[in-house]
Amino acid sequence: MSGSSSPAAPRRFGAFSYAPFRRFWLAALCRVFGLQFRFIGVGWLVVSDEGLGLSPIWLGIVGLAAALPPIALSVPAGIVADRYEHRGILAWSQGLTAALSLLLAFGILEHLVNVWLLIAWAVTVGCLTAISVPAQSAILPRLIQPASMPSAVALISTIWNTMR
Repeated sequence: MSGSSSPAAPRRFGAFSYAPFRRFWLAALCRVFGLQFRFIGVGWLVVSDEGLGLSPIWLGIVGLAAALPPIALSVPAGIVADRYEHRGILAWSQGLTAALSLLLAFGILEHLVNVWLLIAWAVTVGCLTAISVPAQSAILPRLIQPASMPSAVALISTIWNTMR
């Protein structure tokens, strides 16, 4: 029976054997790639002379403004992820994040951005991140069979570790 294939048996290519996971993984790769550019871009905007030209302490304040909402909202966001449809949560949270990023880009091009607007943007994007992270974690078991879960977790972790 070792040669037979059952639905619960791990597949040859692990989680990549499932088309929904492959799409999810590719979307996660693009999202994390964009996130890394966002970190660099916001930092550059805060401290460079071409941007706001502020002291490095403001870089920490903006970073803290983005980091506190996911910490503070992790439990309520988990409850939301458990009660509502994950794809919908991901679609609107990522869509709003993209829209806010485009608004920030427009504000930068038009020289409308100041540090307080940037902090408000960081808090808002941090809140959206808090909402999307539990939904991303909860959707994973729906994309693959349980036997492929270790492969899926390793592949998602690989994205984060290679993008650093």
